[in-house]
Amino acid sequence: MTKHPLQSGFSLIEIAIVLVIVGVLLGGIITPMASQHQQKKIKEAETQLEDIYRALLGFAILNDRLPCPATTASNGLAAPNGATTNCTQEHGFIPGNTLGFDALQNANSITTDPWGNPIRYSLTNFDSGAFSDQITVNQSSGDYTVCQASSCAADEVITDNATAIICSLGKNGAQPINSQNQRENTDADIRFVRAEFSEAAGSEFDDICRWISPNVLALELSRVGKL
Repeated sequence: MTKHPLQSGFSLIEIAIVLVIVGVLLGGIITPMASQHQQKKIKEAETQLEDIYRALLGFAILNDRLPCPATTASNGLAAPNGATTNCTQEHGFIPGNTLGFDALQNANSITTDPWGNPIRYSLTNFDSGAFSDQITVNQSSGDYTVCQASSCAADEVITDNATAIICSLGKNGAQPINSQNQRENTDADIRFVRAEFSEAAGSEFDDICRWISPNVLALELSRVGKL
């Protein structure tokens, strides 16, 4: 009888073990890459909000007022686009075209963040809307409150006299979620939240917000002799 040499190969168990190891290695590579990509976008959003913040201060210095928020129908312009004691709406979006801000825009000409979501902008109508008409030395306060949580307990208040709020809603944008902290930044009232990043179900938070205080406005305007 002719003897055939023994054929060697991988068993199913060995193949399964290899696949598990490859999966673990890929997971160890992909997860850090995804995290790094997210961190990059967060840094880009923070830089973008800083640029918008400075553009708003520059506008105030040139015009003695802050621009009204843009609406979905105003083509990226403040609504209305001139001095007024009453903005079309208190809560809207960054008027990128009024500011001459060079950034990506959506189909409604609204400036968007690195995730492609509209950047929100609110301007207080405190003092009969004077901040959108003419800033004077008598205007010493706003009425926006920024807290570390939606409950806004006394020890959670960061400021209670902000004049304007700029917010990127992060990766999840304005998607319906159960996080009260995050909903606080889109419910069109005078309370806002700046909290720690969280992915916990029911407590999600990835908004990035900045605000302008009347004290900063007064300082910048006084530096150029406007107050």
